[in-house]
Amino acid sequence: KLQFLYFIGNRWLMTNDLQQQLIRLLRAQAEGTEGLDGAIKRVTDAIKEAEAKKGRRRIRQPGSNNPIYYGWKRSGPVTDLEGKAMSVDQDPRELLTQSMRDVQLDRVFQAKEIYDKAEAVYRKCSREVQDDYLVMRHYHRYGISELLRKFEAVEKVRLEINTDVNWKKLSEVSNITTWYRKEGKGWHTAKIEGHVDAPAFELVALLRETDLWYKWVPKVMGIGLAKAEALHVPEKTQISLGCEVALPWPLSNRDLCLYVEAVDALELEKKQVALLFEDVKEAPPPPDGVVRASVRDSGCFLTPYYQNDPMRSYCEFLIRIDIKIETLPSWLLDAAFRNLAFLLLYQIRNAVKLTSDEAYKSRYNHPKSPFYGWLRDRIKVELPEQGKTLPDPDMAYKDPLAGLDALLMCSLTAGPAVAAACALCSLCVVEPGPTS
Repeated sequence: KLQFLYFIGNRWLMTNDLQQQLIRLLRAQAEGTEGLDGAIKRVTDAIKEAEAKKGRRRIRQPGSNNPIYYGWKRSGPVTDLEGKAMSVDQDPRELLTQSMRDVQLDRVFQAKEIYDKAEAVYRKCSREVQDDYLVMRHYHRYGISELLRKFEAVEKVRLEINTDVNWKKLSEVSNITTWYRKEGKGWHTAKIEGHVDAPAFELVALLRETDLWYKWVPKVMGIGLAKAEALHVPEKTQISLGCEVALPWPLSNRDLCLYVEAVDALELEKKQVALLFEDVKEAPPPPDGVVRASVRDSGCFLTPYYQNDPMRSYCEFLIRIDIKIETLPSWLLDAAFRNLAFLLLYQIRNAVKLTSDEAYKSRYNHPKSPFYGWLRDRIKVELPEQGKTLPDPDMAYKDPLAGLDALLMCSLTAGPAVAAACALCSLCVVEPGPTS
């Protein structure tokens, strides 16, 4: 009987003999009883032999409705090593399937919890179930790798934020605390903590719209934002952005290309949205006269319902940056990390009201925005009190081309002058009616 397997970067139509060799390879890897190079060579030779007899056969990419998309065909009910029946919720194959579905829904922490449970129970199951699980785990290895990467990155930032070791407190003003730590080799780390009187949706919208940062990002002693723009949006929870930071003469401006990823942690007891910051791996070169700075292992935690207030959130920023200056003047260090870091969160407090402007509303009310649609759905489920206050995108969104047909008909029937007057008036463009 034929099965679809994912192996060595290709999809193959495999015979039972090749299936068994693949299972032996995966078991040898899991148990560490056979050298990986030898096992891969043995399976590769078997594939080449089958290829010579039948020819190579490529198959289509499976879709979400294809059962093999979620794994291997089950060999039977789950039993332990002694043949005793186990409950369905202890079936590692089903647990891994559920974990990968949660990965697709960007529920990282829930997916990690279920994956850990699958890893804990699969060795207690029968040999046949273990074989199924090993093949499924191999098939989903990229999804598992991505899950572990996100989880470890979030936990690394969380650990840095929650520890007080080696941090120097720079200031504590207006319930905003700023910390600093020198890492060595040019790296500097800042930690900023404080509350913002705004719900999570408005706070995320303020930070998300990169090209509107100029409206609120602070400037101190010649240090501030020169420009910012979104470079690429690969997924609904990911964005690559570029920004240029102005520095006072005689220093050159610094350029940053950041990869920002939102991680949903709203299902945890302490509900949070995490934002991870890293350098873009293949970034365009900086403009002439501008020096490229680097950021790593940085992020932000947004905690809604701070002090049980649905209209208040708690913000924690961790920024680890190398600004490519061998010796940082003390006055610049003080301005950047004491004053600018404090003003960053202070300005966020004051700038949240900007999200009611049309520039922001036209984006988060767009009915086809994948990011705001995802965020709105998660808030309605996990933060129902805030979900009730969210605007309905289908009702609130105003199409910028609404009424264009009426304006076109006016220009054709009454002439360009009247059409121009209508455009200046704009009433019938917004609400075309019988008097257009």
